[in-house]
Amino acid sequence: MSPIHHSQAYLIKQIDLPDTDRLGVFYTREYGKQTLLLKGIKKSTSKLQYRLYDWGKSDIEFIVGRSISRLIAIKDIDSYADIHSNMNSVAVMGLLFELLDQLTDDNHQDISVFECIDQYTYLVRNYAEKPYNLIGWLLVRLLYTLGYGMNLSHCVVTGNTKAKDFGISIRSGGLVISQLQSDIDDYIPVNKDLIYVMRQWQKGVWVEIEDFPWIIVQYHLQWYRLHSNSLSLLKV
Repeated sequence: MSPIHHSQAYLIKQIDLPDTDRLGVFYTREYGKQTLLLKGIKKSTSKLQYRLYDWGKSDIEFIVGRSISRLIAIKDIDSYADIHSNMNSVAVMGLLFELLDQLTDDNHQDISVFECIDQYTYLVRNYAEKPYNLIGWLLVRLLYTLGYGMNLSHCVVTGNTKAKDFGISIRSGGLVISQLQSDIDDYIPVNKDLIYVMRQWQKGVWVEIEDFPWIIVQYHLQWYRLHSNSLSLLKV
């Protein structure tokens, strides 16, 4: 008999299958990203369907099969029902799981990613009125955790650390000196306060900033070819 695996997990999305089954895509604490068969989930008698919440946090048990692993038990930890009552919270939470799905492959395993999800859901609960800050924190922190983070310590082209003015180029991978502005299509001017905040965000520290440049989010999405339906729900 296959061993039973147990872990805390977030449900990223469900995928419909013919008949009464679905697939559930989870990011688990111990086993990373797992796609699990939700056998008979659409039956009215299925116990699983009443414990399964999109974006919810649960304790799950699954077994590994020859072709696909199967969810056998789930216990709800937090459905985040309160977050679903606010449209901005829905938008920023939806973005998290859209990005997570696009940036990670099956079996991607990194406990720091799970901890990033934990922290972000806490932040959404407490700072929903700061959606631009939340989205900026998420992009900077998640990409940094996954190894795509920007270099915010020096100019990535010249190595200069003491220039008077810097900008950010997503395509170049971080800070660039202002003298290179005319040569860089996605140059975004930034001040020392913003650089400091983004460095803190990379570490997972929550720091608020007024007027976070939305173009930084747009260039991130363009460069990494990420798409989001959730952002269209944002009302600011």
